[in-house]
Amino acid sequence: MTENTENREFKPFDRILVRLNDTDPWRADFFRYYDAESELQFVGMTGAYKYCLLYEGNEDFEGDASPIEEPEVIKMWVTLCIM
Repeated sequence: MTENTENREFKPFDRILVRLNDTDPWRADFFRYYDAESELQFVGMTGAYKYCLLYEGNEDFEGDASPIEEPEVIKMWVTLCIM
């Protein structure tokens, strides 16, 4: 994962990687907005997702379906998308 991303604010049309479940493959999308009241909070151009991270620096994750194992990583994704 990229470093120094905790304070990064997503803006519409930023390139992101998203997935619905922690075992789905990561897919590239463009960020639209964050919906704090939805279970699928990260809204991209192709739909809403539970997990989201920056595309830049994480390109190698595209298509990877490895499960999420570290709670700190999930916290970082949430922090990135709600700022």
